[in-house]
Amino acid sequence: MSVKWQDPPIVKPGRHGGSKWKVATDELRERPGVWALIGESESSAVAFNINHGKIKGIEAGEFEATCRNTVGSKADIYARYVGAASA
Repeated sequence: MSVKWQDPPIVKPGRHGGSKWKVATDELRERPGVWALIGESESSAVAFNINHGKIKGIEAGEFEATCRNTVGSKADIYARYVGAASA
């Protein structure tokens, strides 16, 4: 394999070693209880994973998510911050 001399790609917000949902969840925390479209044409499993705390940086019960406009396994993901999960 030969060396390819090039700069690394620019890192998109929320994709630097953490969850790609970090930017969205940070914004949702600023407006508790308000629904927002956080992803278009994403895996419909994302809503389940958010609701069950299966995404890095999201505790179960901290956010509420649902999906709409489902086509196959892709959907628009809506979420809102409902407060810190109770211990």
